[in-house]
Amino acid sequence: MALFFCALFREAVPEKEEITVIDEQLLHHLKANCAGKKNMQTRAQLQRKLKVSKDQLTNAVHRMRCKGIPIAGGPGGYYYALNAGEIHATIRWLEKMVRTLLKSIEGLVKALDYFGLSESSGVPGEALNGGGSGGEYVGAPAEAQRSGFGGERRSDEAGELFADRRKRASEVRDNNG
Repeated sequence: MALFFCALFREAVPEKEEITVIDEQLLHHLKANCAGKKNMQTRAQLQRKLKVSKDQLTNAVHRMRCKGIPIAGGPGGYYYALNAGEIHATIRWLEKMVRTLLKSIEGLVKALDYFGLSESSGVPGEALNGGGSGGEYVGAPAEAQRSGFGGERRSDEAGELFADRRKRASEVRDNNG
């Protein structure tokens, strides 16, 4: 699932990427103080303890999960998993989040009709192919051109046509119920 999550959100996590100082602090804290679900700490507790922002904490958890480190969690917070059951519960929670996000994406794709954009073409008249540099939408705010993890600009290969997104959403639903 971690590889699926990384692939779904186009997060490139090289195998040789070094763990950051925040990652090390979080991992040490979770192993020492939050081993097992019964010792879960909320995001806010971890933010205060480690003196990090919500985004820094979320990104650290994401990076470590993509590397195979058993950081478990749910709506109540995060903990260091002690068994496969705790990992499975986290996977089910993440899959539910993915399905919810894909439903939101589908709704927003439908909302494009409001702006006169056709799903069949998938591209507005003033966007892509000559409209901007690197394939981003002309005039789109910088926030709309960012990926979500780490705030880096999306690359050309990360861009998808709306029909591709819809197909991927259908495939995930079919595979996960």
